[in-house]
Amino acid sequence: MTLPFDPLAHIAVDSRAIADAAHDRLDAPIEFCPGWDLGDLIWHVTAVQSFWAQIVERRLTDPAHVVRPGRPPAADLVPALRAASAHLVEVLGAADPHTPVWTWATQQDAAFVIRHQVQEAAVHRVDAEHAAGRPTGIDPVVAGDCIDEFLHVSLGAIATGQRPLLAPLHVAAADTGQTWLLEPAGDRLSVRREARAAPDRIEGPAADVLLWLYGRRPVQALTVTGDPSMATTLRAYAKTD
Repeated sequence: MTLPFDPLAHIAVDSRAIADAAHDRLDAPIEFCPGWDLGDLIWHVTAVQSFWAQIVERRLTDPAHVVRPGRPPAADLVPALRAASAHLVEVLGAADPHTPVWTWATQQDAAFVIRHQVQEAAVHRVDAEHAAGRPTGIDPVVAGDCIDEFLHVSLGAIATGQRPLLAPLHVAAADTGQTWLLEPAGDRLSVRREARAAPDRIEGPAADVLLWLYGRRPVQALTVTGDPSMATTLRAYAKTD
């Protein structure tokens, strides 16, 4: 899949922004990750990026073979993130996107890692800059692709043993023109890129829709048409932190 933006550039820029936000503020609480401070967030992103760099660089098909580094002292957290981010971008840039590797998704290749790490860095940049008192946004084109990946891949990997929705739900990114139709399919969701509107609809700027799916925006930031409980059900089904 060819993305309409440079994914490696966005991973690099957003990761640097996370590190910059943490300067002298490692104890700042992360509102959307209860119990975490900026130091915890920095280490989380560092560990995630180190994990996926190893998966792709070593072409691992079993995550048990990943070497997990220990958390460094507070003074070394930001440098560790900068090093991990630079290495991840270098590894992903050198990789053939079709290289088979382990992932938690049905898509088992380096392309999945590249696409999902854009989402990881973008959302956690919002977390970090919000904690540092300088809120930022996400480019609409990037946010639109992140929504698409989230709905098709992340939600597709979830099965709860119950129906995720009681009826079709239309999700729309108003500023990019993207639309998705979500329909119950047993205990999973069927997702299609489709303009046909369902009676129940959630719409807003792409960044706000994405951040709502991740629990970083209230539903009041969006326009909800039809049964408001559908939005609550979808958000609960996503179970993202």
